[in-house]
Amino acid sequence: MAIIRIPPSTKRGLLKALQLDDAAFEAFVSAVNSVPMSLMDRDFPEQLSAKIQEMGVLSLSPTVCADILTTMLSLYRFRSEEECSVDDMAARIIASIEPSADTNSTYNEVIERLKSGLDSKLKGHLLRLLSIRPFENWAKADTLLHEHGHIFHTARILTDIRPVFDETAEELVGAVIVHMLKIRHSENREIKEFYVALDTQDIDDLRNTLDRASKKAERLKAMLSASNTPYYYPEEK
Repeated sequence: MAIIRIPPSTKRGLLKALQLDDAAFEAFVSAVNSVPMSLMDRDFPEQLSAKIQEMGVLSLSPTVCADILTTMLSLYRFRSEEECSVDDMAARIIASIEPSADTNSTYNEVIERLKSGLDSKLKGHLLRLLSIRPFENWAKADTLLHEHGHIFHTARILTDIRPVFDETAEELVGAVIVHMLKIRHSENREIKEFYVALDTQDIDDLRNTLDRASKKAERLKAMLSASNTPYYYPEEK
């Protein structure tokens, strides 16, 4: 069984979920299954928290919900990529987390109870957290969205004027405007970048191409909406 590396922030989010009392835990699971998840926009933690408060549970603020959601989506993404079962994923998590001096005593107690194997209720909560259908669907959609050799991250255009001199290089006879498009992308999880020189006509052509792509996307989203098919859109970068 492969041991997975769980970053401190993911570990904290998981432990926050596992130390919820029964009412808060049940409300969280129920709310995730009932709030539309199309998908994971920045308002989702607020929507989730509001839904939970409607159930009479006031302890799950939007901030806490956001921490737990970020953690769960990270774990579901890993599970989808590894194509492992719920039981296998739970076993990997339990084998990977350890008490530490920089973790508060309450979290360390949860870790020790989980690793002991004696707290069946806590183990059951972990298994339920890893078996939430909306998260499973999101992870599959996210994997399909990013299963490419090169994934766009950001773009920036630098624009400058380049002077044109005569043959003697003594007289300025004109100038050109040059745009330098810088694209950052990931390749095999490594961030890379490249540059492409554009003139003003190229800028117009690129804008028209992007506008056309946006129109196509809106048309496809309308078709999905008409057929009641959820549209899973990427999280904002």
